[in-house]
Amino acid sequence: MYKVLAKDRCDYPSSLVPFPYKLVWEVKVPSFVKFFMWSLVWNRILTVDQLAAKGIIVPNSCVMCANTPEDTHHLFLSCPVSLQVWRALIGHINRFNHSLNHDSIKEVLLNWADLNNRGLAVMVWNLLPYAVCWTLWGARNDIIFEGASVNVCKMVLRVKGLLWDWVEMSSRGAEAKRMHSFGDLVTGWATLMVDSW
Repeated sequence: MYKVLAKDRCDYPSSLVPFPYKLVWEVKVPSFVKFFMWSLVWNRILTVDQLAAKGIIVPNSCVMCANTPEDTHHLFLSCPVSLQVWRALIGHINRFNHSLNHDSIKEVLLNWADLNNRGLAVMVWNLLPYAVCWTLWGARNDIIFEGASVNVCKMVLRVKGLLWDWVEMSSRGAEAKRMHSFGDLVTGWATLMVDSW
């Protein structure tokens, strides 16, 4: 039976766009974040432009900056508010200032450079784009549905809190955290997150 099914499978053309499943499904983040990132990488989250494509018409203005129509690229990579969050987290490392110069989150993830460091810093660095995207999406929804206001400092702190929690999802996370406290992420971010060599 397997041979018959395997043969039938060969009769179908392979996917034209291979999905980088490791970027989503093998990352040590909560499952709901993996599903969100899967939707984000496929450009399927319900931003205003996606809602309009489904026939749901709402005013098309980014709720974070109120300057530009909302789409995935704007919300996560080019909105002035989002860029402030990114800069607060990676702006002190000159080598990574080009990290967001891509057309999509998928490209950002595919090209996310390694941090030349060890331990907690590397673990946090590898999870950083996921925590930023999840935080920006949550902040956007809080503004729309809860009437919250834009607060970049609060978003940056939220990212750091998520990173602190998510590191423990790795088998080496608890060990990496032993030598540090959450305060190291909050007040010593630029000292901890350095490109050492």
